[in-house]
Amino acid sequence: HLTIVTQIVSSCLNALLLTGFLNFLFSVFFILGFAVMADFSASVVRAAIMAILLLMARLTHRLYNSSFALIFAVLLMVFLNPRIIIDDFGFQLSVLATLGIIFLYPVFEKRPFWQKDIFKGQLAFLKEILLLSFSALIFVAPWIIYKTQVFSLVTPLTNLLIVPLVPIIMILGFLVAFLSFFFFPLAFLIGFCLNLLLSYMLKIIALFAQWPVAEIFFSHYQIIWLIIYYFLLGYYVYYERRKRIILNERN
Repeated sequence: HLTIVTQIVSSCLNALLLTGFLNFLFSVFFILGFAVMADFSASVVRAAIMAILLLMARLTHRLYNSSFALIFAVLLMVFLNPRIIIDDFGFQLSVLATLGIIFLYPVFEKRPFWQKDIFKGQLAFLKEILLLSFSALIFVAPWIIYKTQVFSLVTPLTNLLIVPLVPIIMILGFLVAFLSFFFFPLAFLIGFCLNLLLSYMLKIIALFAQWPVAEIFFSHYQIIWLIIYYFLLGYYVYYERRKRIILNERN
């Protein structure tokens, strides 16, 4: 989401004729400002590093490789704080979710079902939300179960109702913080709208959390099943990527 919002901010700056290095500086300022507001949580720092690498690639007219960007972000964060890879559950989930999006989203998106015309038109946004959420969930679900012995059955539905609003909430939050220094009435008005969105989000979470079948408990989930799952998942990703390379070479 931070990358998406950064792209929106960069496009707005382009519209204001702020291009090149100035665009890069203002976009980085936005990313750092958001990281400060998020109290430099591990998941936000990881996303911020990857977003800045994207901006650097655009500034220098180089190709952006999300896999290499993730590896660089993880290595840098682990170098600065080696304990983060063991102690920070949010960091672990953030990395796994990003891996899911990078490696599984392209595989699922190419399936014939998602190539129908309806998913290229009015339901394109719905398709993206579902595939992004599902791709991330496949990677994080076993780790969540292993660490908490709990799995949420309502995650896909809550994501569908909440995820589309996250970029809007991020932008409004930054605008409130920024405008409060210059024009408080406008910041107050935007903050009121932001509060409505946040209240909606919290009510959705509370509503689905109360469902009697919202969670499944796993009292005996051994690490061997975790290892087998990720081994098979890794093989599936390798097989699909290899198959795609072969098809491209034939074409």
